[in-house]
Amino acid sequence: MTTALRFVDHPGFHRSFIATALGAAGGAAALTALGGIESPHLAGGLVGALLGLSWAERDAATGLRAGRTPLRLGLRLCAVAGGLALVMTGLGIAGVAVALGLGLALGSTRQRAPIVGLAGAVAGLLAAWAGSRVMMAQETASLAVPVTGMLAGAAVGLAATLALTARHVMAVADPVAAAYKALPPLGSEARDLVERGRAIWFGSAELPVGDDNRDLVKDGVLRLFGVAERLQAAPMLDGAEVDRRIGELDLRIAACGDAVAREQYTEARAALHDQRRYVERVGAARERIVARMHHCVATLEKFRMACAQLDATAAAREAADARNAMSVLGDLGEGLALASGAAHALTDGPAPGESVAQA
Repeated sequence: MTTALRFVDHPGFHRSFIATALGAAGGAAALTALGGIESPHLAGGLVGALLGLSWAERDAATGLRAGRTPLRLGLRLCAVAGGLALVMTGLGIAGVAVALGLGLALGSTRQRAPIVGLAGAVAGLLAAWAGSRVMMAQETASLAVPVTGMLAGAAVGLAATLALTARHVMAVADPVAAAYKALPPLGSEARDLVERGRAIWFGSAELPVGDDNRDLVKDGVLRLFGVAERLQAAPMLDGAEVDRRIGELDLRIAACGDAVAREQYTEARAALHDQRRYVERVGAARERIVARMHHCVATLEKFRMACAQLDATAAAREAADARNAMSVLGDLGEGLALASGAAHALTDGPAPGESVAQA
């Protein structure tokens, strides 16, 4: 899965949940006790729910109460007035659905407002039905009217809070899953390291220390995937084949009686020695990269464990080590790409002078 569902702003949801539910219950109890209007439990529950939500809302960026801004509060009161007008005319179900849908949508982002509004309208239908059932139930007939209204209003508030979850559930793209999916077939050791890095990422889903720590794990795992891809793309150069060709040229040089031909063989042999050095360089670069990949994975594992244990001091120390390991790993990956490109250019065909000499 390249996307995952995340529930964000838990404290904000808890605050809104409590304020909306209590506001709806209190408003319904008050209007039911006063009487004199159509469906007082629905009207009071609707007013209390949206006023409680307005009191509890906070701006995600500043942490200040957002529901008390004049524009939003005024628009929400207009939605309440429209809903109450429908309630007074006997259309209580429609009034609650319209008012809740508009009221909840006003507190949402522009992109999510239609979804939240639809969820609020559906919740309003359920709330009106549940509230009416509570008011007409035989089990509540013996209770005081305000208590019955409070229970009916609580049903309205709980339905509204269920619709509030649409604000907090987000579809978040998972860059690690996307990068993992795009990887080419890897060798056994590189594949094992990639799988360990992927496991670290999944294990950091609930890091309690902070989002910056999860970002560090994400960057480290993505760096690991990128280097594994470069490692797979780098050609596997056969040093034994170059040695075999050098040995053949040594025999030709020893058996050659023509000075010009011997000179050509000698130049070809020198070019093959250059190839041999590049092959050794690429082999050393590959070995260092694999070793550094092991180091990077182990460091990320230590960092994740320190975060999981709420050890801030150890987490800071391991974070510094992880960043250093990631930096070195990236430099080695770039060095491998350069060395393997040069070696591939040299070993892609006959060594300079070799074909002339053989001719």
